[in-house]
Amino acid sequence: MKLRLEYWEKVKHIEPKNLVFLDETGVLLGLNLTHARSERGTRAYAVKPFYRGKKVTVIGAISLSSSSGTHDNG
Repeated sequence: MKLRLEYWEKVKHIEPKNLVFLDETGVLLGLNLTHARSERGTRAYAVKPFYRGKKVTVIGAISLSSSSGTHDNG
């Protein structure tokens, strides 16, 4: 709670129109599901090969006046 109060003291005088909030996430496109469904009384099987999919990084930003995003197919 102390850190939150310290942060608020630093930013409380900034005009909301001057604030931009950023967020970043990563997505692994080649992953297999870890849960599955099958008929009652039967088992769901899946083969998990070595990871071969793409990795994507997504960055988004939002402010009072606009939003923006980009990605990197690293």
